[in-house]
Amino acid sequence: QACAQEKYGEAGAADDRTDEHTQKYAAAAEVAAKEESATFVNIFEKFHQIADELYGGNVGALLSDGLHLNASGNDVVASELRRVLDQPEQCPLDFPLHNKFSSERTLDAVLDEHTDATCN
Repeated sequence: QACAQEKYGEAGAADDRTDEHTQKYAAAAEVAAKEESATFVNIFEKFHQIADELYGGNVGALLSDGLHLNASGNDVVASELRRVLDQPEQCPLDFPLHNKFSSERTLDAVLDEHTDATCN
């Protein structure tokens, strides 16, 4: 705990765990994903959609303790991830195929070629 406090400062106040704060965090994560050309799965919005449809708007019904997901919350996340992963164009290949490896070629050599080909 002392190490974490030294590295990150004092723990945030309990009021940091608000819906508004979480929404800001989700928005920042979406911006970061766009900047990195990464697929973004907006779990915040999906939780609210499911909560509205099934739980009278109570997002807490998807959480075990107000922070961690319960089984229903995990089901929502898994469903959203499956939806995205079932669309290959949403998840471009970012690692070399197995046939690029051989006993003569090191992992570093293959990764260097792959990085040069996809990041320039």
